[in-house]
Amino acid sequence: MKRIFYVPAVLLAVLAVLSTTVLAQNSLRLNSLRVQIWPEFDRPETLIIYQGELASTVQLPAVVALTLPGHIEEMNAVAVVDESGRLVNVPAETISLTQTGDVTLLTFQADSPRFQVEYYDPAVLSRQDSQRTLTFDLTVPYPAETMTVELQEPFQAEEFSLTPAETDFFVGQDGLTYHIIEVSAAEAGQTVAVQATYHRQIDTLSAEARLAPAGDELDIPTEPVVTSDGFSLFDGSIAGYVLIVAGVMLLVGTGVYWWWSSRRAAEEPVRRRPASGKPRRKSASKRQAASAPAPKKQPAGAPAAYCHQCGAALRPGANFCHQCGAERRK
Repeated sequence: MKRIFYVPAVLLAVLAVLSTTVLAQNSLRLNSLRVQIWPEFDRPETLIIYQGELASTVQLPAVVALTLPGHIEEMNAVAVVDESGRLVNVPAETISLTQTGDVTLLTFQADSPRFQVEYYDPAVLSRQDSQRTLTFDLTVPYPAETMTVELQEPFQAEEFSLTPAETDFFVGQDGLTYHIIEVSAAEAGQTVAVQATYHRQIDTLSAEARLAPAGDELDIPTEPVVTSDGFSLFDGSIAGYVLIVAGVMLLVGTGVYWWWSSRRAAEEPVRRRPASGKPRRKSASKRQAASAPAPKKQPAGAPAAYCHQCGAALRPGANFCHQCGAERRK
């Protein structure tokens, strides 16, 4: 009798544990949920990103379940955010991807309140010449205090239209515009239908267009793009680089000219000296004085005689002044 009652008791205990786990998962809530839609970004398929934060009442680790379209067969990333803010991949053995009809159920174990899930959807965007039509049906996985849908506008998109109407937008550091739709009273199982239309004359992916080297034949706009820190730069134009190079060359040229002028000024006195090292020529007056014969010395003991007319010293034995010609007085 003890064995007969022992088996049902074990089964009841297992069922009780499973029931408790299911109830715990059904009561899972989110502080916030952010769903990003990036068409024509780095692949022809549209990148879908889920970023969620579990409520503080959720016990960790917790099993998170997301309902995705049935054609999704693989995930690009399933990760949690650790205490330092880094993305850490969830262990593969805790990830399950189950396809049932037109629905794919993703489940994984999160040991951190914040998680991030990424996948590429080839069926979201349709093309017809330059016309683009985006259709995305989002199923809210859990009740969320705040929920937003963020749609990235592709590079060089024209006539962009969004339904439901955006509540806000911003321009990212990559120069692309992001349209925001706020979802109020987000409840589990609620469906949010997002549709956008726009024209695009090129098929270049936004990520490639933003990183295209100079010389590529892309119609890059030249109006300035203001980043989040307020710095303005020319989007995709080489004009800014040309101005920078010209400024550097001007500074270098000014420095070289100043150095050359200073060196030339320092060497100028040396260059004015005669190359042969010969002394300069004497002036005419000095040459005349040097060529004139030196007066003869008076004999020792003889008194000096001077011209009464001009006062010049008379030469010994001279009867006339050699300067003015006046007759020597006896």
